[in-house]
Amino acid sequence: SKHFREYLQSSYFNDLKNTNSFEHKLMLKRNGHPFITAVYINGYVKTIPLVNKSIEDIIRDIDNLKNSCMLTSWTSVN
Repeated sequence: SKHFREYLQSSYFNDLKNTNSFEHKLMLKRNGHPFITAVYINGYVKTIPLVNKSIEDIIRDIDNLKNSCMLTSWTSVN
């Protein structure tokens, strides 16, 4: 999505990847919608689609995942 690509170039994303204590991966997957997958300590996996979301919505979704208890890693796929 256009907004997700803009988000990846934002200062918020750069700050996020430089300051957090959990593992994160960025993967490129062609011909698919962008999404974020979070993995928790207890093995729970949560996936949030980012298709047609504004940058503000993407930031809110990532903040919600980031503030969740026991988050160990997250992956964003574009």
